[in-house]
Amino acid sequence: MIGAGISGVDFLLSWQEMYNEIQVDVFECSNATNFFLDALFSIKGKKLLPVSGKKNLYQVENIRINLCFQAIAGIDTQSNIIHHKGGKLEYDFLLLVNEYRPKIFSSKAQLLSLNWLEDQLFGINSGEDADKLAVIEGNGLSTIAFALKLLDFDLIPTIVCGQTRLADEIIPEEEAWLFGKKFKNKSVNFNFESGIEKFLTNEARELTGVRLRDGQELPVCMVIIEEGETPFYPYIAEEDFISGNTFKTKIDHCVQDYQNIYAVGENIKVIGQEDEGKQKTIFPFLLERSNVIQKQKHFDFKQYVFHELFWNTYGDITPDCGNDTQIFYWEHPGGDVSFRMHYSKENFSIMGVACLGICFKKAFISNAIEANWKADHLIDQMADGLINNKYSKAYSPLIKKSFGVEFRKVVKNKRSPFFKRIIKKFFALLVIIVILGKHTLLL
Repeated sequence: MIGAGISGVDFLLSWQEMYNEIQVDVFECSNATNFFLDALFSIKGKKLLPVSGKKNLYQVENIRINLCFQAIAGIDTQSNIIHHKGGKLEYDFLLLVNEYRPKIFSSKAQLLSLNWLEDQLFGINSGEDADKLAVIEGNGLSTIAFALKLLDFDLIPTIVCGQTRLADEIIPEEEAWLFGKKFKNKSVNFNFESGIEKFLTNEARELTGVRLRDGQELPVCMVIIEEGETPFYPYIAEEDFISGNTFKTKIDHCVQDYQNIYAVGENIKVIGQEDEGKQKTIFPFLLERSNVIQKQKHFDFKQYVFHELFWNTYGDITPDCGNDTQIFYWEHPGGDVSFRMHYSKENFSIMGVACLGICFKKAFISNAIEANWKADHLIDQMADGLINNKYSKAYSPLIKKSFGVEFRKVVKNKRSPFFKRIIKKFFALLVIIVILGKHTLLL
């Protein structure tokens, strides 16, 4: 894997069940790569653990990760060999993560130690606020992951976001605000519609703080920029599957003309699609689907873990799902549980489900989507498909009741134009009968 990012982590986890053991060599030059990877794995409910006695070697369940800090000199894609300054490395599969590289700035050099997992050098005991405050500039899931990981090391993070809310291209608005409320309760601060204007330093040119666009100055010991560096791939510049910084792939992210090279992240162009414009991949397998794929039922399961908040998505769930989709959303006043369902306006068949605090059996939802269940049928059967937890039995009747009220309105609105058309046709037929009757009398 060249590069590190949320889409790379997502891709690796999608392969977990395919192999008994996966050995991943990660080429990434940042000396905080292990921190970034641990943060990204954490919001997938996984833990990056160091392998005892092995430098730069980590384990995530059946995935073994070796961090390589040697600069890549070239890649022989025909012989499956990476040439680097320390020698060469053969690979079975090559994963290119085309995402911005995070950058980290710190007032304490030891915070960037590669041994931070073992030594926990992020545990700062100083009582001074400046020694405990950190700023993360960004908007996506990576920004959230970094902030929550810093909490584990007793730092107080502030998220500086240029948008009006978190992860606006990934998480629907209602869930984003629920997460934001929970994060604030954990001492995560927010500055929306803002950005870092200037880094503040002392006479020794050590980082002391940042100035935001609104003039506010924050004393900090660390700054993380989510979109810090643009990916650069000079060692494969001559390959046909890369044009500038854009990778040409098939729908499964396998690059053009290769069976063992994959590309995920930003600037992915899917070959064979009618839309030849820029494709943006937030996660693997969430590309705009081709007409062929759209005709097939597609089931995709993802789980995101924000400390004790578990958010699960089943099927096709995106913040902007289109005009042909109806959305049902229910939220408990306490903010610990929510339920979202996308279904067709035309025939009420289910397209996707997302929920916070409750979890469905994957086989149950998969069967519901593939069998074209109607939205009301899923609601009627949902108690059978829920995995039992403290919320399942208590909240499923509330969801059913709320859905019943809303669905009746949807059905009424759907039927209303139908009846209008029937009445219109009836009067048109009546006019024809009258005209024919008059014509008969004249004869």
